[in-house]
Amino acid sequence: MDKKLIIFDKDGTLLDFDAFWLPVSEAALSYIVEYAKLPSSVVSEIFDAFDVRDGVTSITSELCHGTYASMGRVIFSVIKKHTDALSENEIIALTREAYHKYMDKGEIKPTSPKLYEALKELYDSGITLGVVTTDAPLVTEECLKKLGIREFFTFVLSDDGVMPTKPSPDSLDFVREKLSLSKNEILMVGDTLTDISYAKAGGVQVVGVAKTEENAEILRNGGADLVIHDASKLCEVLSAL
Repeated sequence: MDKKLIIFDKDGTLLDFDAFWLPVSEAALSYIVEYAKLPSSVVSEIFDAFDVRDGVTSITSELCHGTYASMGRVIFSVIKKHTDALSENEIIALTREAYHKYMDKGEIKPTSPKLYEALKELYDSGITLGVVTTDAPLVTEECLKKLGIREFFTFVLSDDGVMPTKPSPDSLDFVREKLSLSKNEILMVGDTLTDISYAKAGGVQVVGVAKTEENAEILRNGGADLVIHDASKLCEVLSAL
């Protein structure tokens, strides 16, 4: 059956993850570490805990697929080795504050120079497009607008603190019922195992997006129905699903 709805993850699928999030993280983590009155070297420890190596974030990293709360717990796991002055809840709140404070540090660029053309082709073909992300609403909207692709998406669902985030399929079920679509008519496109789990929990097919063959293998082993190396290739593979 032809797909009538394609849901995209944002970071790593539409937005170049490392170009945006590593500069933001550098500033945010420095702010948190300074607030905790710890040496700047602790920032490197936190990046290690986030599994960031040589400027590349693993797709299994909490930084890549987690929420601000889960990221805060990783940061707390490092900071508590140095001080007990701040609780886990305080660090989680500080994480959200710090990341919001330094969002302007990130570079907003697409995962592919052909992303706009690919989305336009899908949109012009009559397929409904949407975004589901664990990022905050304002940041999500700003990124999509600056990428020049917001116009293609009928809906954008983000971490509004109300609807459960991925991998809970609640948002997928909500959209499916609202648009009166069958599961066979929906496709999820994402770059992490959270996206794969989200799609599988909702009973829909999923295409993984992986920059490296290592990441591609992780996504295949995680249950992706198909893996492509950037989202602009989606038009070429739809007929194979």
